[in-house]
Amino acid sequence: MMIERKRKNMRLIAHVISGLMWLIIILLNGFLFTPAFDFITSFSHIAFLQFALPLTVIFIIFIAILSYGWSFYNKKRFGKLTRRRMPDEVTLEDLEEAIPERNGTLTELQTQKWTNIG
Repeated sequence: MMIERKRKNMRLIAHVISGLMWLIIILLNGFLFTPAFDFITSFSHIAFLQFALPLTVIFIIFIAILSYGWSFYNKKRFGKLTRRRMPDEVTLEDLEEAIPERNGTLTELQTQKWTNIG
């Protein structure tokens, strides 16, 4: 019970730190790229900022919610599966069951440097 609570606290701290870092990155990108688009906003800088920046913020929030929802879905759907382990090695007996050949032929195929087919 205590271990689970500590994990939840650590996960919460990790999410808060990650969120703060994303916020800093988004704000820095906004400050860095806004002057780069001055040629677009030559007609009215204030009109551009009133239109484009809120639209950008809404788009970023939408993408963040979509990404978080997708990760939540993947965690709920595939979180219990343990498919990331390496498969067992294939033995000669497994090959004999899968390929109806003689034992000597399979051993010869495994030890040959080159195998000509056909």
